[in-house]
Amino acid sequence: MSTSTGVPGSDSPTRPGRLQQVRRHWAPLVLTLAILLLVGAATTALDRAEVEFEDVSVRVGQAASVNGFVVSVDRVRATRTLDYDGPGRKKSATSANLILVLDVRAELPGPSETRNLDNVRLMTARGIRFAPARESMRVGTELGYRTTGYLWFEIPETDLAGARVTFVEGEILTTYRKRVVVDLGLDPATADRLRAAREPLSVSREEVSGL
Repeated sequence: MSTSTGVPGSDSPTRPGRLQQVRRHWAPLVLTLAILLLVGAATTALDRAEVEFEDVSVRVGQAASVNGFVVSVDRVRATRTLDYDGPGRKKSATSANLILVLDVRAELPGPSETRNLDNVRLMTARGIRFAPARESMRVGTELGYRTTGYLWFEIPETDLAGARVTFVEGEILTTYRKRVVVDLGLDPATADRLRAAREPLSVSREEVSGL
């Protein structure tokens, strides 16, 4: 015959104390927060680090390859009024500056880790960088296909001569990237001719076709 100790719950499994329960509850949250802080610190350090580029330099009409992904700028035009395909209808952009329009082709003939070169900038002779209009094409395609479309940039007339366009491989957490640099052929005479352009231009949505 067993006797009772008189202590409530002495014959049942020991329950964790309140402090232990709190620790178990917060441990996953603390671990998640620590991981986010470490990732943020690594990203900040890379942002501050100097990015090294392996440049592939070409001219208008010449194709450049990055890991088998092929891109080219086939034509350069300019206007102050651009009609383009917006959601469901044609839209128009007008600028007191110059709208520089690039005809771009992207191809992926074989397997490649690179599927797009969306990090695009127009770089002036003074080192100023301009992003393309958000309505511009996405510079990417799928295996065995070609995508053609248009990029356009609004820039001051004075920054036209000597401008180049760059396409950068979109790697994450690395300070080494491949970059396509396209010489747009904008010598002073060509820049003067484009600055004089007054005719409106019209561009359509990007088109995809098989190779």
